[in-house]
Formats: sequence, structure tokens, C-alpha cells
Amino acid sequence: PWGREDPVLQAHFRRLGQLRKARPSLRRGSITYLKADGGLLVFVRQTEDERTVIALNAGETARDLCFPWDAPLAEDALTSQRFLVRAGQAALTLPPESGVILI
Repeated sequence: PWGREDPVLQAHFRRLGQLRKARPSLRRGSITYLKADGGLLVFVRQTEDERTVIALNAGETARDLCFPWDAPLAEDALTSQRFLVRAGQAALTLPPESGVILI
């Protein structure tokens, strides 16, 4: 809709572009899929120095996730929400039709 663009949507995609530019793992990192189950997709983009985990829930129900994490906290790069890590495992619940980019 030229001339009637959604400014919130534009800002979201602008932020995604800035994040990709700032994180080498999102530009050239290897990709490893951790989980693909129905509407749930979790994958890691990784370089020698950096790791980014992307978790997406395209389903209509919340999904619980647990995966290895080597820091005391995992932070969503888009919202700054932080998730506790216990015994080397990050655990979180993804609401329906949502996602996180963990750094």
C-alpha cells in the first residue's frame, strides 16, 4: 500500500535489518536446526565467536522450549526480555504466533 505503509511494521523490519547487520552470525553463520515440529521452528546461527538462537511459533497454542545455552541469561534481541538459564538449559514458553531472537 504505497503511501499508506504501517509505521509499526516498518519499524519492526528496520530493527530486524539492523540486528542482521550487527550480528555476524545472522549474516554468515552456520545454521543448525534444533526443532521443527508443526508450527514450531528453532534454529541456531553460529560463527566461531557468536551464537544466535531463533525460535518461532506459528501455531495457535503456546509451546514450551528447552535447549542448551552457555550463559546465565538468554536475552531476546528484539524486546530485551531475559530468560533464566538453569543447568546449561534455557527454558521458555513461546506464545502463539510469536518468536524470539536470543543473544
